[in-house]
Amino acid sequence: MTDFYTHVDNYKALAIQKDYDGACAYFIEHLDKPTVMGINEPCLMRAELLEMLFPDGVENPTGLKNPQHDIFVLAALPITYGLTGGYPGKAIGLYERHAAVCKQEGAMEPLAEAMGNHSKALRQTGRFREAEIVALQGLDLQRQVGKRMKEAVNLYWVGTGFAHRGVTTGAPFEAMDRAIRIFQKLLADQSEAVTNTFKGQSAIWFGNYDEAEGYHTRAWELSKAREGTDFPDQQTVTKVLSASSRMLGEIEMLRGNYDKALEWLEITEIQAARMDFGEEILPHFRVMAELERRRGNFDQAREWLTKSWERAERGPYRLYNVDSYNILAEVEDSCGNTEAAIKAAQTAYQLAWCDGPPYAYQRGLDDAKAKIESLGGAVPTMPDYDDSKFEPVPDVLINPQDEYFD
Repeated sequence: MTDFYTHVDNYKALAIQKDYDGACAYFIEHLDKPTVMGINEPCLMRAELLEMLFPDGVENPTGLKNPQHDIFVLAALPITYGLTGGYPGKAIGLYERHAAVCKQEGAMEPLAEAMGNHSKALRQTGRFREAEIVALQGLDLQRQVGKRMKEAVNLYWVGTGFAHRGVTTGAPFEAMDRAIRIFQKLLADQSEAVTNTFKGQSAIWFGNYDEAEGYHTRAWELSKAREGTDFPDQQTVTKVLSASSRMLGEIEMLRGNYDKALEWLEITEIQAARMDFGEEILPHFRVMAELERRRGNFDQAREWLTKSWERAERGPYRLYNVDSYNILAEVEDSCGNTEAAIKAAQTAYQLAWCDGPPYAYQRGLDDAKAKIESLGGAVPTMPDYDDSKFEPVPDVLINPQDEYFD
């Protein structure tokens, strides 16, 4: 760690001297891997360090003259915003600028590599149709440039997007299963563990708890064996441990095993804090709120929901807010506050609408509608999905008949 802080000081000195390209080159050589693969303070410093390359703020151009450095920074910073702290809204504009520079420079590989995370940020903020377009474009481009490992990464983002909007044709698992086959053949079992967490989340949404438990148990065991070892990417290990423990806790809660659920969720809290992992801190708050609601502890449930809203709104994480408002509707209903329950469910319904079905957060929409109708409330009138507002969805095969086909 002494060397790390020396490198931080050297980098800052270059940035303060306005030698932005020199600072960027130094960051890539000495600080990129420690901050993108490490946990605790190194990863939490990454965004602040990269922001120093934007002398007039991140909404304005960088101070870089080398286009390759621009390409690096305009992808590295938004990915960091998505992982530590949780600011997908801030990330989207940077991804758009990254895409523009990549196209101008003919840099197709870095363009393709960023598109999966770009699509994730769009989806998290409720822009479902754009998210699917970007994810499929990225998948197609990865195949064109021949990056099989990155193709698999794009596949699990595509599959997760399908699951969020409630696609029931099997497409979510078709995409994620192909990703796993690629990772297995490339001996990338930590990436396979990541994909298993996404498969497990999708299985929970579709009510297949035993299946979900199998996916998360495999992800947990593989990552737990690497925790604190010399395996270089401890950040990915931490992400998987955060996600798998949270969803194993959720499964136990859904089965009525509340004490066991709490044991897993306490682990999630510890793991997610190691990198301020917003993508799991928020679901952890949501599951804790639901757990307390089911145990009849309504005041505690409200406290967890308040924490969730404070963090989700700064993202903004639209989908997590849907889940939280649906839980609030159940809390208010249990407390006999019918009007407040209807209002909460109506808010959840409006947020879940996104671009409108079929590009809506379908599970959240269905739960909200069912609650509103059960209480005799009015389902909000929302604008229909308008296909003319968007470019066509790319026609990309999810599982082409090649060496990874099954």
